[in-house]
Amino acid sequence: MTMNELCFVYGLFLSLFSVLATGCSDSGRLQTYETSGSVKYLDGQSIEEGTVIFVSDGLPAGRAVIESGEYRIGTYEEGDGAVAGKFRVAVNVNPPADYDPDSRKPPPKLAHEKYSAPDTSGLEFEVTKGGENRYDIVLEREK
Repeated sequence: MTMNELCFVYGLFLSLFSVLATGCSDSGRLQTYETSGSVKYLDGQSIEEGTVIFVSDGLPAGRAVIESGEYRIGTYEEGDGAVAGKFRVAVNVNPPADYDPDSRKPPPKLAHEKYSAPDTSGLEFEVTKGGENRYDIVLEREK
């Protein structure tokens, strides 16, 4: 193999390696922005446990676990934020930790079922590049 052929093969190898290495990075991810808030009932009582889900047509969804009445959206990783855009939001509330589903007591009145789907919740938020992106959510209880 001549020196020119060797240089060509070596250059081709380096180019291929660079393309493969770039493909394995997270450079294809959209920028995320810290997005958080609180979740409460109309009477001011915090919702201790549940989930908040941000969905949008054409954008990656974000999700958060509600802990002690607060949430932080994560898109690619837990708490890394949401991409900029408009989102419909769903909230699912977990029953209190001390609730026994096998007991004869009815479950506590949780959030109205309309909040469990982004298309019926009525909750819409816009995440912006330069904004605070704090969205406090107030829910009606199930009747």
